[in-house]
Amino acid sequence: GYALAILVFGKKLIWTFGNEWKGLQAIVAEHWHFAKWLLGKSILQWASGNVFLIAAASLLGPAVVGAIRIAQNVMGILNILFIAIENYVPIQAAKHYAVGGWQELKHYMQKITLSGGVLTAALALVLVIFAKPLIALLYGQSIPESVYLLKGFSILYLLVFIGLPLKFIILTKKETKYIFLSYTLNACFSLGLAYPIVEFWGLQGVLFGLIASQIIIVVVFYVSLKFRLT
Repeated sequence: GYALAILVFGKKLIWTFGNEWKGLQAIVAEHWHFAKWLLGKSILQWASGNVFLIAAASLLGPAVVGAIRIAQNVMGILNILFIAIENYVPIQAAKHYAVGGWQELKHYMQKITLSGGVLTAALALVLVIFAKPLIALLYGQSIPESVYLLKGFSILYLLVFIGLPLKFIILTKKETKYIFLSYTLNACFSLGLAYPIVEFWGLQGVLFGLIASQIIIVVVFYVSLKFRLT
């Protein structure tokens, strides 16, 4: 079926694109300019995001991994918020940038950062205050390690949110090499230090490593915007 469709419509498509080949080449080159960095970033993101969890599993045992998973599940409400933001804001940011340039984009992202930051902080504060009874309600008992991690993850998720508007600006300006750079440094830190940190500090090391990894990303985003993209 696919072969027949190619035979029937292939000639027409070749003729159509042949008349506009230079324009098509320009579009492909433009997309490849920023997409190639995102491809590398996707690979590095897995490495940087999971190394501390792998280290925790191998050094601290499955019970700690279970405690981490419980805390992550409770934080799922913020994941839903972040997914909604990532599906909506980049499109609107591109529209504002196309209409009003950098100043319009900056103004829009400031509003998003303020409103989204207040909501994220409020949800994180609720999770911190009610961490113990919330975990007991959901899992039948209060698990000290999960309560501790949930409070730490609240700080981590605040940092994740701070990085979102910065990332959206970089994406809008199509300078994705700085996103790749941030995850490269993050992966180097995680791969090089995850096991020593977790082995020395235990559960606190896991939390420290995850927060430090996110700080690296936010700092690279901020520096690139401050000194390279504005």
